[in-house]
Amino acid sequence: MKKLKVTIISFIYIFVLVSACQSRTPALTPVISDPTCEPPCWANIHPGKTTEMDVENILRDNPSVKDDSIYKRPLEGFEGMIWNFKDGSDGQVRFKNGVVWSLGFASPINGSVNITLEQAIKKYGEPEYVFSRFVPVVPNWGAITFLYPKKGITYSYSSHVERNKYQGILRPETPITSISYFPPENYQEIYDKSFINPPDWTAEIVKASIYPWNGYGNISEKYPTAYGKQ
Repeated sequence: MKKLKVTIISFIYIFVLVSACQSRTPALTPVISDPTCEPPCWANIHPGKTTEMDVENILRDNPSVKDDSIYKRPLEGFEGMIWNFKDGSDGQVRFKNGVVWSLGFASPINGSVNITLEQAIKKYGEPEYVFSRFVPVVPNWGAITFLYPKKGITYSYSSHVERNKYQGILRPETPITSISYFPPENYQEIYDKSFINPPDWTAEIVKASIYPWNGYGNISEKYPTAYGKQ
C-alpha cells in the first residue's frame, strides 16, 4: 500500500460548517422528522424545482431555523445559501440556474449526533449502495456514504465522531453525520463532481470502493476502500 495522504473528500453532504448553537435536542431532527413532504423534498423545498427566492422565504418562515443565520455564499462553484437550525445542526442549498440543485444537512462538528443508521434506514429504506472512504490506518478520517441514486438521497457516517472500539463497525447505533437530497436525474453529475477528486480519488478507485448494501458489520471487511491500494 502506498503512503496514505490524510484526504477529506467533500461529498456534498459532509460539511465543514461549525454551528454557533448547540442544545440538547438531537441534531438533524428537523430533517429526519420533517412531515411536510417526502424525501428528497424537505420543508416543501423540492430539488430541481424550487427557486432561490422561494427557498429564502421558506427558511425564514420555518420555526426550526435560526432567523439570523441565513445568508448567501458561493459553494464549490455554485450559488449557495447556508443556515443553522435551532438544534445545532446546519443546512445548505446549492442553486443552478436559480433552482435548487441539492440540499445538504450536517450535525454540528463538536456537538452530539443522535440520528442513527437504524433510524435513517427506517425512514429511507435500505441503501442501494455504499461508498467506502474508510482507511483502517487513519480511521479518524474515514467515512461511509450510503447511496440511493433512484431516490435522490445520500447520508454519511464520519468516523471522527466516534473514538472507541465501534469506530470501524457499522451497527444500528452508528451515528449519521450528514444527509443530502437531490433530484435523482442529477446523480451522475453529483457523482462526478463530488466523488472523483484526481489524483487521489480517480474514477477507477471510486468505482472499486462502491458496494451493494451488505448490512451491518466490520467496515474494512464488508466495504474495504480501494484508496491507497497498489
